[in-house]
This record gives sequence, structure tokens and C-alpha cells, in this order.
Amino acid sequence: AKYREGVVPPARDDTTLDQAGRDAVEAYALAMDAHELRGGAEAAWSLVATANLYIQRVAPWKLAKEGREPELDVALAALARALYRLAVLVAPFIPGKAASIGESLGIPEAPADPRWDTLDSPPVAGLTTRRTEALFPKPASV
Repeated sequence: AKYREGVVPPARDDTTLDQAGRDAVEAYALAMDAHELRGGAEAAWSLVATANLYIQRVAPWKLAKEGREPELDVALAALARALYRLAVLVAPFIPGKAASIGESLGIPEAPADPRWDTLDSPPVAGLTTRRTEALFPKPASV
């Protein structure tokens, strides 16, 4: 929401995060089809960890500060696609958080009943994002 007036750029460059997202969707589908809920959850959380590392490595704030606009567009679009995938993957486990992710991406009815064919290349370009509360806030005692 901080960049591009909240609009997800149409950058289509394939990134390591996109590949990790496709891998997570595949691992999730295999696990869930075998009724292995733990494996499904682990596939989703592996994408969370990969997205966090991607943010640290790519540093979108630094790209913006340095005026590296094309690279920033690629990063923002890849992160939006990862969030879309995560909204779908975590829905069976934490539906409220999945809905929050979808709403933050500007998806009115969050992908609660997703078309699985959209997960290879999530349709996020042009969506208007918005800030939300932290999805997993730290407890005050930490």
C-alpha cells in the first residue's frame, strides 16, 4: 500500500518467490489430497518463510529510495502474487487471516473458493491494496 498508490504493478517477471509459490502450491495440493493436514500447513508456512527472506534480500524500500522503479515493480508484483497464494493456502487453517490477506490485496470476497488454475499466475495486477493490522502481532510481553 505504501508504493504505487497501492496499485499492484503489472510486472510479469518470474522471480524466485514465484517459483517458491508454485512449489508450495504443488506440495500443498499433494499433502491435502493425501489428507495430510500437517504437510499442507507446512507447505503454506514454507512460502511465508520464503517471502520473508525475499523481502529482506530484495529490500523494496531500498529500491524505492534509489529510484530503481522497474525492479521495485517486479518485487511488489511478486509479493502480491505470494500473498494471493497464501490467502488460498492458509484458508482451511486460519480462515479469518486468509480473508484479511485477501482484503488487503483488494479481493472483495477473498479467494475462499479459489480457482486452482489461477495459482500458477495469480491475477493481482491492477488490484488496489490497503494497509491492515498486523496479521500476526507480537504479544506485548515479548
